Amino acid sequence: MTAHLKYGPAIRNLILHQQFELSYIYEEPLKHFDEDTAIHVENIQGNILFIYAKEDLMWPSKEAVAYMVNRLEKHRFAFRVDVLEYEKASHILVPLNPSKLKMFKIERQYPEDCRRSREDAFHKTIKWISEVK
Repeated sequence: MTAHLKYGPAIRNLILHQQFELSYIYEEPLKHFDEDTAIHVENIQGNILFIYAKEDLMWPSKEAVAYMVNRLEKHRFAFRVDVLEYEKASHILVPLNPSKLKMFKIERQYPEDCRRSREDAFHKTIKWISEVK
């Protein structure tokens, strides 16, 4: 797959919009997605917590989570499945505040909202882990 990656759009977005974005790389391969190559999430023997940023520009996390949840439902997954979606968040959803977060435009536009999303995701993850013992 790497032989076919095109970085022109990423460089253009970085220069014109000061936005680091790689999600477009997945568009073409996903058009030719082979169901047989999918990870069989339904074989997981435990509870699942999906956490994602609605506008993740690094990979299509919203679509990926929807696909996996649908796959779990289709296979009547026997364990708990929870989903946390964040409106104001970047690809990084951990309670850190490194300067590299500024490579994401949303982090520069809504720094406090993104910080709150990261903290909320962390606290909800800890709570989720304690509940599903």
